[in-house]
Amino acid sequence: QECDVSYDIHVFDPAAAPIGREALRAWLAGPARDEQPSALITRAVGVLQQFYRPLSEAPDTLTEGEHFADYAPEGALLSLSAPWYDAEDLTAVVHRLATEHGWGFDDVSVTDGMLWRPDPERRVDPTPLVGASLTVENGGTHADPSPALLAASVDWIADHRGPAFAILNLGEDDYVQYAGGRDGLTVERRTPAATPPGFRHTVAATSASTAGDLVDLPGATRSFRVLPNEVLSAPDAVTLVLASAQGASVSASIAWHDITSTFGA
Repeated sequence: QECDVSYDIHVFDPAAAPIGREALRAWLAGPARDEQPSALITRAVGVLQQFYRPLSEAPDTLTEGEHFADYAPEGALLSLSAPWYDAEDLTAVVHRLATEHGWGFDDVSVTDGMLWRPDPERRVDPTPLVGASLTVENGGTHADPSPALLAASVDWIADHRGPAFAILNLGEDDYVQYAGGRDGLTVERRTPAATPPGFRHTVAATSASTAGDLVDLPGATRSFRVLPNEVLSAPDAVTLVLASAQGASVSASIAWHDITSTFGA
């Protein structure tokens, strides 16, 4: 096959991998493992090949739009390689499937890229949100996202090596957007309204006060101007995003600053 197979991403079994970013990085970069693939890695290969066929099955000349990848499963690690033109698509596929099937991943071809493993303590409803769509900066758009994917997308933003923002679209003038980095996240909610301008736009905060100067909330690719009490922890952001997606109530400790007028209303 004539193809520059140079974009790499790793999938790993979190139960077999060491805890801690540096230890995990060293383990992932270690020597080749002459081992039979673990059960999780074997399942991962089967699931991924529904989206990316083995490179060994590719025609002699690959063209853009055909999805093939080279699979190298060893022990608790799966190395995937694909053409660079498929980098964004393959990344989005691996990231989404990781949240649904309990894999970890390492964006090894990206300098200081994301390294993620599922939180074993997190329990979220796996039922897809039919009709919704999630757009993650540099991570594609996902139709019918699961709550597990929403929670993981907050992790990725908080990692400060991945996206800086994500938008969950629930309908016309009905969405949640969240952004930030390792210092915290900000969560905004837009909902339809019967009065002009036809929507209400609010920002989650830890208190009702709107006093004080705006501060910079840095993200991986940009910064965001917010009030200090509009900076939330990642766990609080997860709770708010999931509650908004599922139509659930949120804690009374969260206030909502109405900023509808800033949109020219």
